[in-house]
Parts: sequence; C-alpha cells; structure tokens
Amino acid sequence: MASRNIHPTNHAMSTTEPAAQWSQLLIAESPRLDETGTLGALVSIRLVSADDRNATQAVKLMQRIIARTDRVNVVDSAHLAVLLTPVAGITDLQDRVNRIHSSLETAGLVASTGYALRRPQEPLLDTWARAEAELDRITFRQQRSRIDLILPES
Repeated sequence: MASRNIHPTNHAMSTTEPAAQWSQLLIAESPRLDETGTLGALVSIRLVSADDRNATQAVKLMQRIIARTDRVNVVDSAHLAVLLTPVAGITDLQDRVNRIHSSLETAGLVASTGYALRRPQEPLLDTWARAEAELDRITFRQQRSRIDLILPES
C-alpha cells in the first residue's frame, strides 16, 4: 500500500516510505506548534484485520470525522497515525479519541488506539513514541486477557 499523508482537503499520494513520511511530518510540525503555542496530540490506531481495504475504509472514515487541521497517515495496512491540532486539553483529546474509536467500531473496523498529549516543547516524535507505547501496552493487555492471564490495573 502506498503511503498517505491525508488531509481532508489534500488527498495527494506519496511514494515516500510510510514511517519516513510520518517522521518528516512530525519533525516539520513540532516547530510550528511551538511558534504558535498550539497544543497537539497523537493517536496511534492498530486495525485488527490488516488489509488495504480496511486501511482505506479507515482513512475515509477519518476524513469525515477529524478536523481540517488534523492529519491522518497510513503507516502500514494495519496501522494509522493521527495528528490532532489544536487540542483543548486532555478531556478534549479523550473525547476525540473516543469518537474515533466509536466510529471505527460502528464501521465494523476493530481497532486498538493509543494516544498522547504533547508536552510543552516536546518533539512530536517523542509524543508519537508515547502514543505507540500506550498502544503496545493496551495490545499486550488485550492479548494476555484472551489467554486468561490476569494483570493488575495500572
């Protein structure tokens, strides 16, 4: 699947590797957010069923529900990344992530989501790493609960 950095009004395709394209976007956006004082957040979405059709369906869904200032990127056929800007705070972020997750479920797309609110002056690559770590933690807990391994809540 070709990499996409998709904005609702800009559906251009890129041939850049997905992870590299996403990294370039985050590196470019960090100074802009610092200069404007805009609070941003990152959402990592892992689709359970990894195929191009589901990724395309998820992207189209994101285009309908995210703000014009947000960005969605297909990292691979099972992994989407969303940059949300601006974000009013943690409650706004949680509400937006819940809306994304609910919309995916309603569309029949089973997914796990991890997210992180950008800290002041934090490079977006670091925020992305925290969102990915949260997604990995959630995925691990889901897999362990399926085999009846009980984990304490953290």
